[in-house]
Amino acid sequence: MSLIKCPECGKEISDKAESCPHCGLPSKHFANPGMRDQKIELGIKKVWQSITKLTLADNPEKLMDITVNFDPKEFRNALISFDRDYETLFSAHEYINTNGITSFKSYYGKYFELLQNELIFQYLITNAVTLQIDEMGINRFYNKMQHITQEVEQFNNLYIDKKLIELKDYFDHIMYDIDAGIKLDEEQRRAVIIDDNHCLVVAGAGAGKTTTMAAKVKYLVEKQQVDPHDIIVISYTNKAVNELKDRINKNLKIPAKISTFHAFAFDVVRKANENSPDINISSYNIIDDMLVNLIFDNKKLMRNLVLFMGYYFDLPEDIFNFKSLNEYHLYKSAIDYETLKSGLGEYVLKVSTQRGRSNRTITGEFLRSMQEVQIANFLYLNGIDYVYEKPYPSPMLRSKKKYTPDFFISQDKNEAYLEHYGLTESLKSFVFTPQQIARYQKSISDKRSLHKKNETKLIETWSFYNDKRPLIDHLHEILVKNGFIMKPRDSRYPRAKLVVLHNSSFACPESWRH
Repeated sequence: MSLIKCPECGKEISDKAESCPHCGLPSKHFANPGMRDQKIELGIKKVWQSITKLTLADNPEKLMDITVNFDPKEFRNALISFDRDYETLFSAHEYINTNGITSFKSYYGKYFELLQNELIFQYLITNAVTLQIDEMGINRFYNKMQHITQEVEQFNNLYIDKKLIELKDYFDHIMYDIDAGIKLDEEQRRAVIIDDNHCLVVAGAGAGKTTTMAAKVKYLVEKQQVDPHDIIVISYTNKAVNELKDRINKNLKIPAKISTFHAFAFDVVRKANENSPDINISSYNIIDDMLVNLIFDNKKLMRNLVLFMGYYFDLPEDIFNFKSLNEYHLYKSAIDYETLKSGLGEYVLKVSTQRGRSNRTITGEFLRSMQEVQIANFLYLNGIDYVYEKPYPSPMLRSKKKYTPDFFISQDKNEAYLEHYGLTESLKSFVFTPQQIARYQKSISDKRSLHKKNETKLIETWSFYNDKRPLIDHLHEILVKNGFIMKPRDSRYPRAKLVVLHNSSFACPESWRH
């Protein structure tokens, strides 16, 4: 027998007594508080072990990790801290940036992911009393976490709207020191106010991107109290950098650092070394050595390089001679594309060049779009023969021109015509007018009818798919579905041209050319 203190009157009594002789408190309340908490925690642990066993049978490994490491006590504390942190997140009179919401989701996300399992959610609700968890707190936590992204977006939009009104006069005159006639429009003002980790401004030439950048720097310094020496403005060209220096450093008198990417990188390297770095004039040899020693004999890596060049590398050699991105796009829209098949010099084909130019004899073939180049290169690299725009044997009804499907493809006795449409899979377009789309759709219908009438196989691909997967993925699937077998070629090709624009080439070592 040992003596304990009565929880009610505090006097010492026997732990074997049926009730306190002083105040009459029943013995069931005599248990030592510490022992009582241990028993409760032990009961909670057993309850959670049963949840885990029920859950692990049919849930993924990621959920397994969460359930095995789950601590009900930690979860209770998280529910309590969540209400406080949630209120703090939305009570601050400032923009909620990506870092803030990511940190918040990182801590509470694991519990939200746990509750998304219906079995666990229902078990926690049912056993809330045993687990000492607030049932209303669970529901409140789940609902708020489920909509937190939308709540943050709405909060930020309201914040921007409020700042637009509050700082209207400020924004009306923000560029006064540069040009009294410049006034930012609403989109520019929103771009300046947004205080996220990343902000992408997309606009055409002359739309005011440089002005927006200058205004952003001024706003950060004057309204956000950012030290100008903590700001760095980086651009692509010396011309753009000089313009930014005139506006920000000279006119606005803000000593922020402004430089090109190359100058910034050079400055970083120079500060990390005692001696100023030298320009390596043998860089091309280094690349050649890398290609020969590390890539050429690695078939998988070599094939990936060829595929990359074949599908995506389409920059001309004189890319930096263009004065603007708009000028380059105009140039790009008016040229033809060359495929791997022609670039490797396998045959000489006489074609009539597009857009009204005169006939000429060329080494290879020229296609109308980069997506057609991707298709042609995929066919070539996978051992499927094709002829570009081979005339169809039968004329199309109500058409004055001879019908030439985009590709005639063949493999042994398997033959098909492949049409690549400039519309999306939903028969829409981002560039055509409604009238042009209607004509295009009618053309597709006529082609389908012609192939059905003549019992020729027609394969169709689209410029954009509803599932957002790449064109090449869909092309591979539809070819296999139509009986074509992928027979990848050896990636070590006999000539330097992989896939480039006309007159553009990819340099390679002499050893590749034999």
